[in-house]
Parts: sequence; C-alpha cells; structure tokens
Amino acid sequence: MNIAKTLGAVLFAACLSTNSSAELLAGDHDSVTISGFGAFQAGQLERGYYLPSQASYSALVSHRWDESLMSRLCATVQIGSSLKINLGTEYDYDFNVFYPEAGWEFSVPLYNYYGNMIIHRADMEYDMFSSRNTSVMIQLGYFPFKYNPQATNLGEYLFRSEIYPNMIVNEFEFPETRLLGINLEAATRGEISGIGIPFHIRQDIIVTSETTYPPQDLSLAYLSNADFFHDAFELGAGIEAERLLSVDPLRTTPHIASDTISVNQVTGDSSFYTFAGTKIMARTCFDPKKVLPMPFLGKEDLKIYGEYAILGLKDYPRYYNNISERMPVMFGFDIPTFKFLDVLAFEAEYYTSPYFGNNSQTLYDGYDYPVPIPDPNWTDEEYNTDHGLVTTTAHRWKWSLYGSKAFGKNFRIVAQAARDHSRFQTSLYDQPYYLFDGDVTVGAKDWYYLFRAVWSF
Repeated sequence: MNIAKTLGAVLFAACLSTNSSAELLAGDHDSVTISGFGAFQAGQLERGYYLPSQASYSALVSHRWDESLMSRLCATVQIGSSLKINLGTEYDYDFNVFYPEAGWEFSVPLYNYYGNMIIHRADMEYDMFSSRNTSVMIQLGYFPFKYNPQATNLGEYLFRSEIYPNMIVNEFEFPETRLLGINLEAATRGEISGIGIPFHIRQDIIVTSETTYPPQDLSLAYLSNADFFHDAFELGAGIEAERLLSVDPLRTTPHIASDTISVNQVTGDSSFYTFAGTKIMARTCFDPKKVLPMPFLGKEDLKIYGEYAILGLKDYPRYYNNISERMPVMFGFDIPTFKFLDVLAFEAEYYTSPYFGNNSQTLYDGYDYPVPIPDPNWTDEEYNTDHGLVTTTAHRWKWSLYGSKAFGKNFRIVAQAARDHSRFQTSLYDQPYYLFDGDVTVGAKDWYYLFRAVWSF
C-alpha cells in the first residue's frame, strides 16, 4: 500500500510538470508521456450468492445495486530508441448495500465500502534487436499481459486461472492479467515461400513469480501466436508449468492428512495433492472482412473466435480424476452494429467442473481440496432450486454480452451483462491478498449488469 501511494504521488507530480499535450520532449528519443482515466461505474447483481461455497455463511443476494469510482494514472519514460520505463497506479472506491434473504444469520442490511490503491504496472521494456521484419524485446517487472486480443470478458485462461483447486477469475473491463516476472518476446513478419501468404508470428517465454497463494513460486510459460492474411486468420497456443520451482515445497505441496492421495504399503510413504501443475491453452480467430472487404461494417464486426484450455494435465484420485472437468471452452462472436458501436461481443463458456471455484480453504488452512456443487453440508432448505443454484447442469454454462462506444478521443461508454466468474472480494484483515470464495453467479437465474462512463487522456 505504501509503495502504491508513493508511486501515485510521483505520477501526480509528473502530471503537474507536463504541458497540455501530456508529453515532455528532451531529445529525439527521450520523452515522458502521461496517460490515464477516471471512471464512474454502476450496476446491479440481479441474482447471485455471497460466499456461495460456505454453507454457514452463504446468502442469496438479489437486486444488489453497486457503484464505484476509479482512476488510473500512468507514466511512460522513453530513454533513447530502445529503453522504455512504465509506471502506473490505480485507485478504486466501491460502496454498496445489499439485503440477504430472510433466514441468514445477519438480520440487518450489509453495507460494504472499501478503497483500494494498487500498482497497475512498474516495468521496463528493452528492444534488444529490431529490423524491418524481426524484433526481440525483453520486459521486466510487474506488467499487464493479454494474449487473446478478441476476448472482452471470458477466456484468457492461461493466466487467469488456478489449478488444484480449479479457479477462474473474471473482472469487468479487464480481460487480461498482471504478471510479475520477465517476458522475452520475439516477432517476425514474412510470406510463406511459394504461396505468398503473409504471416506474423509472435512468441513469448515468460518466467513469473506467483502472486496468489502460495506466493513467490516460479512458473514458466511459452506462448506462440500466428496471424495469416493480414490478421484474417489467427491461431495461438500456450503452455505453463505452474509453480515449477517452489520456494517452500511444504507450502506448495502441503503434507496434510486430508490431502493424502495414497500410502505406499511397502515403504509407508504418502503421496499428496499439490498446487503445482501444467496448463495448456489453444485459441483461434477468423475475421471474414479481411477476406471479403465490407466497408459498411465496423472494425470488430463479424469476428468469430474461441479459446480452449486444460487446467491441470495430471489426474488425482477423489477430486481430480476426470480431465474433462478441467477443460473450459469459450466461444465468441462480434455482433455487427454497422459502426453504431465500436464492439458488441457475445461470449459463452462451457465448463463442467463440479466444484465452486474458490481458494478459501487454500488461504485459511493450506488445503487444496474443492467444495462440490452442491455443498453436501447444506440442508434442503439452505440449498434448493428456488434459490436458482445447481441441481442439474446450469453451472456449466457462462455467458457475457459486452458493448463499447467511444465519443471522440477522450470519452467512452461501456456496458456488460453476464453470468461469469466474477466474485465478491473480501479483505482478510491485514493480509496482502484477497479471498476468492466462488463465483457469485452460479445458477441458471443468476446474472448481473454493469455500465461504466470513462474519461481518458
């Protein structure tokens, strides 16, 4: 928190020192550029759950109105022609009131409000090699990363998920993630010889230090992306060895009795579940406008895209013995609006995991076992079809409808309706992480809507 506040003060001072164009020129290549935004966000959870995976505290929440204010301030320092330094901070202030259903242990309305200042980014980029068709760049620090440019809400599984237990996270207007580590990126352009098909290939090797529990473990990822016919066809794939190197093996693989897989009858040695594992991802996108020009359509109209992942290649007894339950599949389509909107994207996901996506046991006890849907500890009165939760297969489907429209260069309106992997964030006292206790919208009747007005510079 103190680091974020200090960074914010530095950026604010930098803003005061810049001219109206938000840029200081100190030479042919040296400059300081300031950018950012301010936003007002509001919306309503039409139906969902507070702490859905905890039988003693779970509550059905309906018609919960939410408002928040947020701002982001970033500075980019260009030093010479090759080095770029990025600094950014973000502040969010959220306040809401909701009324749990009768019968919950709290008899009064809950009033939640919190302010949260975070570091958006603090990194450097260095162009190691650059020519007409080839470039090599290294990035070091804490930085936003997005590998699926079409995704507006769902997808981006490789870095927005956890394995053992499986967990996927969505965040409105942030379909990407922030990584702490090093990224080596190489890109090349050319034509397939003999055919003349233009292509653009980008490859990333990323070493990250994990910021979720158990933190500080080192992971290794490789991603490849190929565009053909000037972005008409796009193919991408990636693999991550999550927590490949553990700084504390007993934290990454807790030796807890409830997490015991088996005991060797000869040696007496036990095998245990672990937070470490391997994830893979594949995605594709097709833009028919690049094959058949349609000038009456917007830039994003008619794009068809999808993403597939396996969140943990290894099976374990009891909880993770079916790999198909760790395979989310997302499909997206940019609905034509004939330039009325910049983008109107519908996305759907099919994911058969039978568990609430949460890490509450992880944070509290170090366990890595999941809570099944429905929780067997719930009574019929606490958990039934009237509450809109899962008695069939409703939890397997997620969906999202996202729209955005810019007015000039500095103002934008965004709206989204969804049943996705969004969740309440509850601070855990003075601990530097958050409790993710299951998707808020789980059942067939659960959904929310949000809109945001953004002023940027």
